[in-house]
Amino acid sequence: MLRVWATVPGTVAEVTTAVEEVVGRPPRTFAQWAAAHADPFRP
Repeated sequence: MLRVWATVPGTVAEVTTAVEEVVGRPPRTFAQWAAAHADPFRP
C-alpha cells in the first residue's frame, strides 16, 4: 500500500475548459457516459 502512495504525484492536475471549447458543450461525467453506453457492455 505504501508503495502505491509513493507513486502518487505531489501536484493536482490543472482543470481547464478545453473539452467544452472543443465540443461546444460541458463535458459528461463518467456516470453519464456509462449510462449512455451501457448496452454494448451487457451480455
